[in-house]
Amino acid sequence: LVPNYRGLFEPNDDKFETSEVSITVKECVEDIETIMKHCQLAHIEGLIGWSTGAQVGLEFAAKCPDKVSKLFLFNPSCGETLHTALQPFFPLPQHVGNMISRRMTSFIVYLKTLIPQPFWNKLKKFNDSVVFFSVLSVFAFLGGFPPEQPSYFHEYMKDAFKTRSQTRALLDLILSLDEPMSAACFKLEHSTTILSGIPDFLTGVYHSQRLEKTLRNSTHIPFTMGSHFLLIEFPDDVSKELLHFLVN
Repeated sequence: LVPNYRGLFEPNDDKFETSEVSITVKECVEDIETIMKHCQLAHIEGLIGWSTGAQVGLEFAAKCPDKVSKLFLFNPSCGETLHTALQPFFPLPQHVGNMISRRMTSFIVYLKTLIPQPFWNKLKKFNDSVVFFSVLSVFAFLGGFPPEQPSYFHEYMKDAFKTRSQTRALLDLILSLDEPMSAACFKLEHSTTILSGIPDFLTGVYHSQRLEKTLRNSTHIPFTMGSHFLLIEFPDDVSKELLHFLVN
């Protein structure tokens, strides 16, 4: 079962609104519970989460520890995503992170006001352009990422600008998930496999390292040249770990 964040991947803008889409971690956990109830599932053998989805998975396991046996986390976030944005190797001091979070929140809120306007059309055109892809390529080269990484991130950004509804919901998602994880998430007894890219600019490797230290039955597997898209950068290696997770 693959639950999705509510409001994302709208096929068109027929239902476009400028109001906020409610996508809190608590509501995402409740969505998983609702899906399980609908499918008459009392228990999940394994829960797989990527990025902030890993954050949701941890909160679900903390709230319903008997409903899931083990966790597989890609590039996990420990919450407060905007506090640590673009800080790949170590987080800046908390007061600096708070300032960054406030500035980014203000910027994202401002961007939301531009979505219904012609500016969004120009941004979408730039996002789809060769120029933007070239910028991503230079960034990837300087950051030591695999040569395939710009293509992956470019496709990700194209999805973000597929419709106005998609852009708005993604911005709301970023804002909603910028909150700390509950203390119970760091005390889980579940068998947990953690995969992370060391130069991950979106959810820094220290998120994974923190979980490895606090989760009693965890294994952390870092990828020296991995970014935020491990599954498509290292499909063979990741698949082996995933199979091991599923059969053990």
